Amino acid sequence: MNAKRMKVIAELTLAAALVGCAHGQKEANVELLKIERQDARTRTTESYTGYLNAKGRLVRHGLYVDHYPSGAKYVEAHYKHGKLDGEFRVFTEEGQTALVGSYKQGKPWDGLLQSGDHVKRYADGKFCGYVNLADPQGTNTASRR
Repeated sequence: MNAKRMKVIAELTLAAALVGCAHGQKEANVELLKIERQDARTRTTESYTGYLNAKGRLVRHGLYVDHYPSGAKYVEAHYKHGKLDGEFRVFTEEGQTALVGSYKQGKPWDGLLQSGDHVKRYADGKFCGYVNLADPQGTNTASRR
């Protein structure tokens, strides 16, 4: 295990200890930890539950929420054993829903999902094309790539 990964695990373990373990929350005989941390680069704050696997790696499991520096909700998603699974929402800083999509076992499934600077549309697990946010329904054929 490289030094950077060990440092991240140590920081997350310390964060879990500082925030406190979610005692009593168990799933499949695994104790869930509540993690809260701030990204130094983006200044967003994320919180989620997870557990340490047999190799000591933190695995996200349950609700994941990321917040803008202002404290407003930015992303809300669900994880199952480290993979995105279920509804995924992105919000504007004003609290309006900007994108809604879903994942199944870590794979994009339905709706609009952002990948870097691009927004992609999926239906039943199939990529359907890129979306112009000025025309999310794709009614303007010039907006399709």
